[in-house]
Amino acid sequence: MQMTVIALPDGTIQILGDEGPFEAASQATERVLALLAEQGVPVELVGEIERHRADVEHVHLQEEVRRDQ
Repeated sequence: MQMTVIALPDGTIQILGDEGPFEAASQATERVLALLAEQGVPVELVGEIERHRADVEHVHLQEEVRRDQ
C-alpha cells in the first residue's frame, strides 16, 4: 500500500493512505511510524489513527505525529 508522509512547518507529520480497507491502512501507518523510529526520527503519536471519507468510495487515513525537539 502506498502511503504519503507530509512534514508540516509546525513540526507535525501527517501520514495518509488513500486506498484499501481501513485496517490495512492503519497497519501501514504503524509500519511507517516504526520505519521512522528505526531511522532515528523521533516521533510521538498524537491522537488515534482516524478514518476520513470524502465520499462513499474514497477513504483517507490520517495520522498526525509530532517530532520531538
